[in-house]
Amino acid sequence: MSKCLSRKPFIVLLENRIRQIIYTMLVASCSLTIGMCLEWTWSTTNIEMYQTLRLKNLLFLGAITSAGPAAMVASLIGLKAVLIIGMLFTFCGSVIIMYSMSVLMVLYTGRILQGFGAGIVCVIVPNYAAEIADPKIRSLLTGFHYIHLLIGMIFSRVTSEFHNYSNMNMGIVAMVVVNLLVLLAVDDPPYYQMKFYEEWTSVYNLDYNLQIQDNCSTKLLNNNYYKIFESEDNHYLFLFFTQKRFRRPLLINVCLISIQQFCGHIFLTNKFQCLHGVLTISETIPNVTEILLLQLIASIICLYIVSVSEKTNLLIISGFGMAITLLLMNATYHIDIIDKDELWLPSLILFYIIFYSIGYGPIPWILMPEICPRSSRLWISGVTVSLYAFLSLVNNQSFYENIRLVYAMEIFTFLSVICAYFVYLFLPKIKDCVQT
Repeated sequence: MSKCLSRKPFIVLLENRIRQIIYTMLVASCSLTIGMCLEWTWSTTNIEMYQTLRLKNLLFLGAITSAGPAAMVASLIGLKAVLIIGMLFTFCGSVIIMYSMSVLMVLYTGRILQGFGAGIVCVIVPNYAAEIADPKIRSLLTGFHYIHLLIGMIFSRVTSEFHNYSNMNMGIVAMVVVNLLVLLAVDDPPYYQMKFYEEWTSVYNLDYNLQIQDNCSTKLLNNNYYKIFESEDNHYLFLFFTQKRFRRPLLINVCLISIQQFCGHIFLTNKFQCLHGVLTISETIPNVTEILLLQLIASIICLYIVSVSEKTNLLIISGFGMAITLLLMNATYHIDIIDKDELWLPSLILFYIIFYSIGYGPIPWILMPEICPRSSRLWISGVTVSLYAFLSLVNNQSFYENIRLVYAMEIFTFLSVICAYFVYLFLPKIKDCVQT
């Protein structure tokens, strides 16, 4: 898997590049809506804080439930149809919340339905982008999912800071309606169109570019009429990996998403500050919106870098950068250099967030569909998204408060180094490789 080689030629269908970008932007708008749902908040006038936290967590519970079935259904009926179903779940949940009148059980129902939509979107959108993208811009387009998630979270945060909760709910409903209208103009990726909607013939008329890849030698076919390539195991157009090839991609995806959630959780460092009573990041940076903006800027820089370089290098830099930052914090704690009037700790935390955002923030989402063979790509994505939602649920509980600071710093410093080394050993180099 580390090389884009195959035992025999296979054909890959590619959209026009402009259409690739437009379609990806349209589909990724669904991720923006889900980002708004992720940072959704509710007025605490009639609802206790612990109930508000539970409302946030119910979205992750819904995502855990829906991600796996979404992957299986998408392999049977196509990506577009499942994405529409996901947005319908989100629409129903958002409307229920908007007219809930603060009735707790109604709010719970709405959040679970939004979670169903979130799980579906997080599985389908990265896979859709990877399916239609030219290898030269595949990482960039796949990363749009994470970028739009952050933008949606920022929108939600900005609205909640002005306590415009009703406007935020109406905004989510309006965005879902826009998403559903947009999806009407979007086609399924070419592979799924041919798999589900077209008749198989010996000669096929296509508007897309066809590429034949044989041992990394790519030739572009300019004629509109192409013969269907039929492999010995009766799979048309695409050469499938064997079933044995799913174990390594699954292991890599599970490890990367676990690293992302535990090493890169921005509230980890904030809780370290609170335990020591030093200047908190909220006093240095007014609110979480600025942190999300910093993540957004760093993630955009990351997408530019991965378009010209291997993702492995960036993950190694990200892992060691987080480890060094944590090591500096850890060493300072041990020698008791703590001054409440200094900004050294918030500065280290900002560097920590930057190192996280240029690597382990967006790249696991980019790699999720890229490193998997087609025969197992969707269900591995479903497992990965379910794990992401489960770990997010754990992170929102009292995980970090139940471990002592000295052990936490050492554990996460060591874990960041192990992560970088894991990437160096096991992550395949897939830049510009044509997917099978």
